[in-house]
Amino acid sequence: MDEILKNAVLNIMNDYSKKGIIFFNEAHFQSEFAIFLSKTIPMSDYEIILEYSPKFKKYRVDLLIKNKRTNERTIIEFKYVVKEALVEVSKGFYINLKNQLAYDVRRYQIWRDISKLEDLIANGKCEHGYFVMITNADDLIKPVNPKNIDSEFDISSGLKRPNNTSLYWSYYKEKTWKRYPKHVHIKKTKSYEFNYKSYSKATGMLDFKYLILPIQE
Repeated sequence: MDEILKNAVLNIMNDYSKKGIIFFNEAHFQSEFAIFLSKTIPMSDYEIILEYSPKFKKYRVDLLIKNKRTNERTIIEFKYVVKEALVEVSKGFYINLKNQLAYDVRRYQIWRDISKLEDLIANGKCEHGYFVMITNADDLIKPVNPKNIDSEFDISSGLKRPNNTSLYWSYYKEKTWKRYPKHVHIKKTKSYEFNYKSYSKATGMLDFKYLILPIQE
């Protein structure tokens, strides 16, 4: 594990929490993270690429960081899922966040990102991976009713391990199934720990939580 990079990821998200940093959208989150990272780690030793193509299974990834000394590669996938909120980011300056619903599909997309990172590590396209998310959508991360179509894709707090090596929609729903493949393959045999951390109480942003999920190596 690249300890410098690991600590940088933790420190950046902790800094966002303390300052109550809120983003316009996911692309804003990704780009600001990359810029902040470039100011945090010694760029003489690292290379950063946004929207990287590893030339494997037509994958594109949000962010690649390469250690030029050790050749270790780390890939980070981001998610920024929000519900409607008017957020004051500085005195008199607001961001009007719009609802991003379809939480069943978004949970699916999150597990798909995890699966993609596992696949890239297993096939030697990177050595380390992180899934990083910010959300104020409590309904996204609350436990999923076992009767729901996306019950397999639960991302609520705690240890999560698929019952099988594949996650799938629990019953047929033509529109959803047509837009998204049926199975998401998970390689890891141990559970992933979904440990959501609240934004700092000092910021008044308690509705916002963040997740840093290291991916199986």
